Amino acid sequence: MKLAPILEQFSELEPVFQGADHLDIKSASGAVSMRQFISGMLSYQPGWVTFLYGVRAVFVRFLGMRQERIPRRFSLKAEDIPMEVGQRIALFKVRLAEENRYWVAEAEAKHLKASLVVIAQPLQQYKVITVVHYHKWSGPVYFNVIRPFHHLVVGSMVRAGVKQHPPTTNNSPSLWQKVRRKVLGALIGSWKKRLLKKVSLEPEHLLGVARATMEREKYCWVLTCDKAAQINARLLQPSRPEKDMSLWFGTSASSRKVRELLEKGQISVAYNNNKQGAYVTLSGTASLENDIVIKQKYWRESWVAFWPGGPQSEDFTLIKFEPSRIELMNFARKVTPEPFGLQPAVLVRTNQSWELEGELAERQPAIR
Repeated sequence: MKLAPILEQFSELEPVFQGADHLDIKSASGAVSMRQFISGMLSYQPGWVTFLYGVRAVFVRFLGMRQERIPRRFSLKAEDIPMEVGQRIALFKVRLAEENRYWVAEAEAKHLKASLVVIAQPLQQYKVITVVHYHKWSGPVYFNVIRPFHHLVVGSMVRAGVKQHPPTTNNSPSLWQKVRRKVLGALIGSWKKRLLKKVSLEPEHLLGVARATMEREKYCWVLTCDKAAQINARLLQPSRPEKDMSLWFGTSASSRKVRELLEKGQISVAYNNNKQGAYVTLSGTASLENDIVIKQKYWRESWVAFWPGGPQSEDFTLIKFEPSRIELMNFARKVTPEPFGLQPAVLVRTNQSWELEGELAERQPAIR
């Protein structure tokens, strides 16, 4: 391996090669910068390379090695390439780098460490050096099995690196991108029209959807605000929503949330359901309740771990939350007002009724 000329020019790279168990060099030239060359290399992952990653995932099991997930394909730009030591990109962590001279990144596992060294030379020529250090017996076994594929993959990556890159300032889409966007836009537009025809924004329906989301979730987020205007959030187990959508929470009388709600009197409560693409956020007033009858009504036996004395415990208190505003979105239940997916439905409480907030209110009745 002809490393002498390289080390003569880049002596600071000598520790990278010291004690290496395997070295190979590939060369290429093209009208690209070093960053463009690296981004082109690392972005290269056609279907057959993904398939080889899948074969590798099966093989490593037989060596008792941890199975890494198959790397996903992504597209990098020249400006995405990190040049600071310790920064990460894809599977690699940068070890050494100097703009337009060299770039060294490494990926380490229990069985071996692999380094990728990119050397920039005059006339836009590049050398890519693979450096492998074995850690244990499984290292050479693994690498010698994949060696033929390694040369195939890295050689293809190097060729991909020198392909002409479009100027980074040119954001014009290709013809294929224009056609794809137009087709996808038409399909999504058609789907949105069909969905919006079924959208019901009547307050009674919205309250039902909000209630169903809330009853489906065991926990919710409770948000309070401190004196410094810092928002604090924590998970709590709420009661089922009452007829008027109010909620009850058990908590410690000496807790931070109690101090903050006593100062502000306002809290927010948030529910989330990933499966339905849904959320409900409620805002309103909160107060403390220490009546023993009410405390017994909302007491949960699982809370004895926190308050061994039961609902009579001096440190146990209830928070009563009375919402005055409900914000929700639910793709499964078709609560998706226009602009689609960008604006929630909002209900506000006026006296004893719930009404739509905003422009939608003009077309819908209130619910008492």
